[in-house]
Amino acid sequence: MMSYRSLFKSLPHALIALLVVLLLAACTTVQPAAAPADNAAAEPATPKAGGVLIAARGADAKGLDPHVQTAFSSFRALEHIYEPLLRLDADMNVAPGLAESWSWSEDGKTLTMALRQGVTFHDGAPMTAADVKFTFERLLNEETGAAARSFFTAIEAIDTPDDATVVFTLSAPNAAILAAMTNPNSGIMSQTWIEGGADPSAATNGTGPFKLVNWEPDNIMTLEANRAYWEAGVPLLDGIEFRTIPDEASILAALRSGEVDWALINDPRVGMTAATTDLTLMRSPALAYHVLQLNASRPMFEDQRVRLAISCAIDRQQVLDTASLGEGEVTSPATPPNYRAPLDQLECYTQD
Repeated sequence: MMSYRSLFKSLPHALIALLVVLLLAACTTVQPAAAPADNAAAEPATPKAGGVLIAARGADAKGLDPHVQTAFSSFRALEHIYEPLLRLDADMNVAPGLAESWSWSEDGKTLTMALRQGVTFHDGAPMTAADVKFTFERLLNEETGAAARSFFTAIEAIDTPDDATVVFTLSAPNAAILAAMTNPNSGIMSQTWIEGGADPSAATNGTGPFKLVNWEPDNIMTLEANRAYWEAGVPLLDGIEFRTIPDEASILAALRSGEVDWALINDPRVGMTAATTDLTLMRSPALAYHVLQLNASRPMFEDQRVRLAISCAIDRQQVLDTASLGEGEVTSPATPPNYRAPLDQLECYTQD
């Protein structure tokens, strides 16, 4: 996804590319910054507690069930409401989340998770190992239609020796499963809440720093701070109000006028315009992509040589330069840095 983000009256500069393959993007987050006195280096702004962040975006969430959603616009809100067992830190390393630690058996087929203590769902119920087991059984149930199901099919059994421990038995060693457990699509859900008749597509009950209090589709979504959140000092905000404004030029105008504090913008031209204004931009890495896929079931694409010829004909860097004004990097089909292959080992990644 191509996005520009801005925080507190500043718009981030983000990026991507589109292609017959995945592209690595770079994105920026933003903080308000005052001009440094006497040309001294600017000090990072000190976070302040309180207030409601007014956030504008061009597209609204498409639903509330974190296990079945695939739209980026949905996760911009759901990632504040639901949490997976693990997180990715700023350097893209797997880090503790709802699971405080984990260990592997010598044969790599048993993964033991130690859950964080004192975590509660938004309805006040404690999160336990039973909820984690229920969540992964729901993910693996084909009837759920879970977007992340394929990442977890190596799980053969899930045991809960106590309320704070979950043991996953795998059919074969699978180190990548830890990264999959950072995916928002594997957010932990309450077993008693769902089995009690709740509809996760119409309501939410996560462990995250914010609670959903109101949603008017294609208009406004309102979140309020979860004051029982397990992480000390979080959240700083009292709430977040997402406003859907389809026209991105209008979003930029709202940012500049102070009507909104933060925005997600898809058009890089609007982001470049923001860079010439009084908005402050700060960069940080991000992964995103656009993809052009060829349907091999169509007669014209049945011959692999035809598909390869199309791939050879495309100048990926030119597409990147045109589609996202040069922001981003051409990569191999596996976008995450730890998995991508060198471009010189892939056929036709240089135009021929």
